[in-house]
Amino acid sequence: GAKNAIAAVVADTSLTSGANFGYGNWSAGDESINEHDAHWGRRGIPNYYRGWNAVKGTSKPCSKNACIQVGVHAESTSDILDALASTVLVFGTDARAFAELASEYYNDTPFLVSPYDQASPCQQNYVIVIGDGRFWNESPESRGGCSNGCDAEAKIEALRHDLGVKTLVVAYGGGISTLGMEKFDAMAIKGSCDSAGDADCEGTIIADTPQQLKTSLKSKISQIISERLSFTA
Repeated sequence: GAKNAIAAVVADTSLTSGANFGYGNWSAGDESINEHDAHWGRRGIPNYYRGWNAVKGTSKPCSKNACIQVGVHAESTSDILDALASTVLVFGTDARAFAELASEYYNDTPFLVSPYDQASPCQQNYVIVIGDGRFWNESPESRGGCSNGCDAEAKIEALRHDLGVKTLVVAYGGGISTLGMEKFDAMAIKGSCDSAGDADCEGTIIADTPQQLKTSLKSKISQIISERLSFTA
């Protein structure tokens, strides 16, 4: 369901004509720490981004647990569709995974990997995180006290402050607990504004079904494109 919704978005020429897309998957765990231990914050801190594989066009490491499978570029649709077809479900919602992938990728400017262009002040960059369960390891308060690199919120906030890259958060599939939704809402604030209630705050996007996900994503991306065109006109 979610894969079909994402496919519909990246294949929509009304969107791809105004925005470049990339694609990544995230869950929990790397080659040293399995998904269950990573999810629960045990046995150390996973390393989700160790650089870019220029030959394959993916982040390193690239696994079913976490990977930027397609970098952001203008002709990414077919690559994303292929990547979606091979993406599988994996246990875990370790927020460190998407936060590290996004932060390290956008900050990977010395090797010309990042789509961020400091010379283009009108450029807008967004990370869209889709999750179907409560975020874990998102902050030092996670699980009542976390010391295993629980800095996902801090990474997402720094990405916005340092590079102007905003993060939109999508709660997908329904059935997420009240506490889980609070984690989504907190991450949405870190990704979009300095304090809850600010004019530029973006709330959690709620999509219980694939159709709602497709509609919500298309609507939000269309809005972003429209605002950019209005600003640069």
